[in-house]
Amino acid sequence: MGDDLEWSDGPTGDSASARSVAWSVVDFILQLATVGPSDHMDALKAFGRRSVHGDYEDNLVVACAERCKARLLVTNDEKLIKHASVPAMTANDAFNYLCS
Repeated sequence: MGDDLEWSDGPTGDSASARSVAWSVVDFILQLATVGPSDHMDALKAFGRRSVHGDYEDNLVVACAERCKARLLVTNDEKLIKHASVPAMTANDAFNYLCS
């Protein structure tokens, strides 16, 4: 995504402000988090977890988190939180945890 993405002005005409806040949030997250790559081995591991949790994409996220040795997986997917093999919590809980 870049600045070529068009934002329509909302009822108050503050799309520039919304864009600024959105990019600030992304910047904040990137300072706290590691974006993990995914490869073929992660795909195989995710496939192998299908008997534990039937959502392939969730399993791929967990496989990547395991490989990166993530200390925390942040998601609002309650099913993923229950089945994650790494510590996982909601965004709100993670925010409170990280800010305490």
